Amino acid sequence: MLDVEQFIEAILDAFPPGVSAHAVRINAIDPSSICMPPEIIRSVEKRRREFAAGRICAQTALVLQGEKCSAIGIGPLRAPIWPPGFVGSISHSCGLAAAVVAKTQLFASLGIDVEMVSLVASSLESGGLVGTPVEYALLSPALGVDHALPALFSAKEALFKCLAPSVGAYFDFLDVEAVAIEGSKIGIRLKRQLGLHPVGEVINVKVTLFAGAVLACTWLHEHHAFPGRDFYVDKPLHTHCTGTTPIGK
Repeated sequence: MLDVEQFIEAILDAFPPGVSAHAVRINAIDPSSICMPPEIIRSVEKRRREFAAGRICAQTALVLQGEKCSAIGIGPLRAPIWPPGFVGSISHSCGLAAAVVAKTQLFASLGIDVEMVSLVASSLESGGLVGTPVEYALLSPALGVDHALPALFSAKEALFKCLAPSVGAYFDFLDVEAVAIEGSKIGIRLKRQLGLHPVGEVINVKVTLFAGAVLACTWLHEHHAFPGRDFYVDKPLHTHCTGTTPIGK
């Protein structure tokens, strides 16, 4: 079981200064403690509890930024609606919910995702829905065979959350590809135009491995410079692939 305080520290270590973070155990949250939209009220208790935990984390992270605690609605693509002047991201898995928040003066968007390794492996019949053999061959030596699929899945989920506010549409796992890995950074290249982000642009996603879990974090600065884009820009594109599974949840 992940330690909450260590998990928060890992999140803060992954992001640059200026990002606040909070995490809680989902089973410790009372779903009735916050206001919920009708579509969440009608959902099962597990979903209500996850939603409440995520929103409580987001509200706490906002308070850490000096913003008053306020309701966070659901926008297009099920993305959170942040107060003016703020961006953020929410994730929940492994019995934990987490959120990160930053001011738009410093960041254009944030993306965070946490996944249980065994759950990702068991829920996907084939890793081909998430990545190509070339991507797994790239990641497996550094991350281990058992962690390559969950890490790639989580990294692309975090990327979706980061890009979704500006792209305004779902995109496929195979519309982006891992092209490099250095330490904890996975360089992910766009294989098609996504909003204002052109084909060939690369965004680094920082991946942290825990016992049985993986954390992925990424961001865009206010001037839309991608973290590490120049480091990977000379990498050639791999064979173009298509798929049907949208990223995001």
